[in-house]
Amino acid sequence: MPSKFEYEGTARLNEPTPLELHPLSTPKPTIIGLYGISGCGKTSLLRELETSLGGQDFDFYEGSEMINKIVPGGLEKFQQMTEQQKIHWREIVIKKIKQQCIDSEKIAIVTGHFLLWDKEDQKAELACTKSDIDMFTHIIYLKASAETLATRRKEDKRKSRVLFSANDLNAWQSAEEHEFRHICRLHGVLFTVVSVESEIPTKTTKKLIRDFQVHNEKYNLKKAEERLHEILGPRQNSLKTMLVLDADQTLGPQDATEEFWREYNCSRSLADDDNPLPAIFRSSLGLSYKAFRQTTMLYESACDDEEFENLCQKAAENVHIRDEFIQLLKASEKPKRQHVGAVVLTAGIRRIWEIVLQKRGLSNVHVIGGGRVTDGYVVTPEVKASLTRCMKNTYRLFTTAFGDSRVDLPMLYEADKAIVVVGELKTRKVSMEVVLSDAVVNHGLEASQVVFPSTVSPLEIAKLEQVSTLDDDFRQNFVFRKDDLPLAEIRFEHFTEVSASKLLATRMRDAAYSGPDLREAHHRAGFYLATHLLTDKVGLEGCPIRHVQNRGETGFKLSNEENTLIVAMMRAGEPMALGVSEAFPLASFLHAKHAHDIESMHVQKMSTIILVDAVINEGNTMAPFVEHLSTMKKHLAANFRIVVVTGVVQKQLVEGDNLTRKFGRDAKFDLFALRVSETKFKGKGKTDTGHRLFNTTFLD
Repeated sequence: MPSKFEYEGTARLNEPTPLELHPLSTPKPTIIGLYGISGCGKTSLLRELETSLGGQDFDFYEGSEMINKIVPGGLEKFQQMTEQQKIHWREIVIKKIKQQCIDSEKIAIVTGHFLLWDKEDQKAELACTKSDIDMFTHIIYLKASAETLATRRKEDKRKSRVLFSANDLNAWQSAEEHEFRHICRLHGVLFTVVSVESEIPTKTTKKLIRDFQVHNEKYNLKKAEERLHEILGPRQNSLKTMLVLDADQTLGPQDATEEFWREYNCSRSLADDDNPLPAIFRSSLGLSYKAFRQTTMLYESACDDEEFENLCQKAAENVHIRDEFIQLLKASEKPKRQHVGAVVLTAGIRRIWEIVLQKRGLSNVHVIGGGRVTDGYVVTPEVKASLTRCMKNTYRLFTTAFGDSRVDLPMLYEADKAIVVVGELKTRKVSMEVVLSDAVVNHGLEASQVVFPSTVSPLEIAKLEQVSTLDDDFRQNFVFRKDDLPLAEIRFEHFTEVSASKLLATRMRDAAYSGPDLREAHHRAGFYLATHLLTDKVGLEGCPIRHVQNRGETGFKLSNEENTLIVAMMRAGEPMALGVSEAFPLASFLHAKHAHDIESMHVQKMSTIILVDAVINEGNTMAPFVEHLSTMKKHLAANFRIVVVTGVVQKQLVEGDNLTRKFGRDAKFDLFALRVSETKFKGKGKTDTGHRLFNTTFLD
């Protein structure tokens, strides 16, 4: 960047915004910034978008118009202010836009300036505050060649613009894009570049905005799961075993994304090794959903769909599959192994690996991965884990997973058989070895390792035995196994036909009871289940008591009661949980609305954890809690028992293998219910248990 474009002011933006580790009560509204240097066409594009998108879901703001409208004296007065005064008024405008966005529940599209160049003083002024960056969720940066910008500025009859040389405009734009990209990365704002070289990019920008409108982590996982169902659905009656493979540096020794960027740089005469992805993952974004979404934005910015396909074709020529995996995958496709399937889960570029597999005659091996907005999803570590879990639980498949990096660790944790792929010494990452060693030694990861080529030395990690993909025993016991898998270890008991249970349930079911009376009924049910079921199943132990005649005697309490945690699943589970707590007064008590409200510090010293909810219908609320506790139990190498207590459970959930399908094959817990209901019904308003308990039926 030329020295005359050096400027002060960005230091205040270089303090990163913490990633959202704790969800806020009010989600951050989606606010999209349209940026680019003066003359790139921001205002024209905003007007085109306003016409094509309409105002039902979107609000449109031109930054300078908002300043002119809100600042006393308008834009002219604003331009005469000091830097601090300008920051003050910019923040007022920002707060107003943000509040309007929250109130209207619409997406805001806002034009703005990042740097303003003063030709006379040869000085750039930062026109963007930290509040600006914190407000935005996405930035679309409009970019054109310096020659095109110079021509547009010169021919613009609507505004009187200071004329710059093409060199000056190029330096201005390069400095702004570079700095803006860096700042967005620090603050967790998705940044993408759209070319405005030949025409107003309404179609391209509209596609991005529609994507931004719906895309979040929940949507991302949903789309990835839909793709998995498309692959497995037609074969769900024949499949029993699934090979789950990472791609880059696992399936083959190369990193396909590096090959893509090498081809891209070659096509533009850029530095051969200029791969922008590592900078994203080294930033505060880490391996988060936002980081992988940002990589998709990079691919979108780099080229259109046609060029992307051409670059993938060229990159694929330099990407190879290890011979051992070719043999393994070919063997799995033999007619006698119709029960074996294979899927590649890659955080890299899906299209490259599809081409590579097709060239080796392995087109039946499907690839789930991203690279373009139209894919609909990105593959994150969490997505890899969730899809592996879905294969195990929903499709009841035995999963053998192969991976080589930190991105693969959650997937390896979920797999029935986890295999760490170890390459040549020069390709190994020290950070992965450290994390892997900690996972195996301290956090319960049960894995083996396979080395490529077979002549290289394995990782020296205790408990990480070496295996061979060519070994017949390994293939028959894991990869090609045909036997049916066991059901989850879930012990279910209920008191439906017990007279006392019928009496207690009557008041809980009676529509005449609500508020305090209904809460008391749930409290009594919790106490009853605790004293009649939990004491038998968990056990009792003696404790010293003082007899009324002032002599020492032995009483009883729940076994390890001081190391018992009662979790009230909010809010409907609280009254029943308080009844359980009355029976076990020495137990700890925790309110939890979400599974992650239960932290490791809550469970580390516990021997029994009791989850309490009023009703379990399909198990959708309870399943994440059980899964979360099971994961913590494994990672902490803990030995606590999980018990679920509920007033009523829906009959269909506890029939056949439905509990295994819902809670997973690895689930191990006790489920105790006051009664079983044959009615498949979800309450709403006056029929919702939570609303009835707290007299809030008017909210639905």
